[in-house]
Amino acid sequence: MKRIRPICLICLLLLIMITTAFSSTFDLTFRSAIDTKDEAQSVFVQGDYAYVADSWKGLQVIDISDPSFPSIIGSLETIGAAGHISVVGSYAYISCAYSGLVIIDVSIPSTPQYIGKYETDSPGGSFIEGNYAFLAAGDVGLLIIDISDPYFPSLEGSYDTPGNAYDVYVKDNYAYVADGGQYEDGGLQIIDISNLSSPTFKGSANTVGWENSVVVQGSYAYVSTGGYGGSEMMGLRIINISNPSSPKVISSYITDRFASDVFVLDNYAYIADWEGGLVVIDVLNPFNPKYGDSYTAFGIGVFATADNVFLTSINPSKLTIFEYSSAGLAPTPDIEANGSDGPITIARSDILAITMQLDSGTLTGDEADWWLVALTPFGWYHYDKTLGWIPGREVTIQINLRNFPSREVLNMSGLPAGIYTFYFGVDLNKNGRINVNQAYYDSVKITIIP
Repeated sequence: MKRIRPICLICLLLLIMITTAFSSTFDLTFRSAIDTKDEAQSVFVQGDYAYVADSWKGLQVIDISDPSFPSIIGSLETIGAAGHISVVGSYAYISCAYSGLVIIDVSIPSTPQYIGKYETDSPGGSFIEGNYAFLAAGDVGLLIIDISDPYFPSLEGSYDTPGNAYDVYVKDNYAYVADGGQYEDGGLQIIDISNLSSPTFKGSANTVGWENSVVVQGSYAYVSTGGYGGSEMMGLRIINISNPSSPKVISSYITDRFASDVFVLDNYAYIADWEGGLVVIDVLNPFNPKYGDSYTAFGIGVFATADNVFLTSINPSKLTIFEYSSAGLAPTPDIEANGSDGPITIARSDILAITMQLDSGTLTGDEADWWLVALTPFGWYHYDKTLGWIPGREVTIQINLRNFPSREVLNMSGLPAGIYTFYFGVDLNKNGRINVNQAYYDSVKITIIP
């Protein structure tokens, strides 16, 4: 590619220094609440029903077909205090203290029926995948239970984690275990479960806190933490798990109290934060989580759907339902060739004009790498702030996100025949390298004929 006289992209960027104070992108509104019979520990929502693990009163089935007027329509006491609950299809799986994983038939929600149980002393969170229940079982670690016959569940495999396994999330061939504990803290443990009967260690990350709950979404694990060693132990940890053998904590959000549960949906993390209540965190940019909204209660468990958020709380024991609206918008880069999104075909003698612009969405002010690169018949080229277009693929500039109106960055004719693809992107991992899997970018393809 010929050396192109550089249009001063950097000067244009620096002229557009827009300072925008962050405002919340989330609005949480109380909808209703219903008293439960003991101490509501956790909730799982499926269809028109919320299933609540209600400590010594077992399972409470709540009709939420009208979320403004919930009503208890069924219940079943369990042996042992009901803590964590998962529901899949016609079965509820409840972790009961000193009893184990209890399986309940909820095909008729008004009359739940006991089916079977796998005995273990300190069951925590469970994750159901196919014919298996993955159970965080305290100082025993991770248990993999065959539930193909729900009347007679049996152990398929196990892995003894170094701490106390409180929760587990399964994705692909890995189990992500929140392995907390006041004295023996295993952090986030990643276990290879490709061989269910013989799981093996893959990687771990220290979260500086007592890990209570874990959710995985995309390339990130979201871990809620608490502890008694200071405020830095409380809140949410976001961990990059793109390399399971070497997970990295990339950011934290400190909450006021003990973050006992986390649920992630779309671009928001919902935290049950004990006396801190319900805390909503905007995680659109996982490298820079932000406050969304909050509600005062003694929050224990949380679940979210497309329309509502459900919080279990104690003192008093309730299930509280919220509706919400959100406006979190991701950055939107745009790059065009001769005013078109492409692909286009032009003659070598024609002018090629490349323009770029960025709508920073609700992430204005966040740190980012900006890059402008082109794949040409002669390899990769990138825009350098001093030299213009030169061989290689490097970051153009590192500045905070801001709205960038349309600007021309190339205007010339006479490029050799071939296929050219121009890319404009921003990535939120500000490390001076192009990280495509953590980026927002756009491209345009041009074919130049003789």
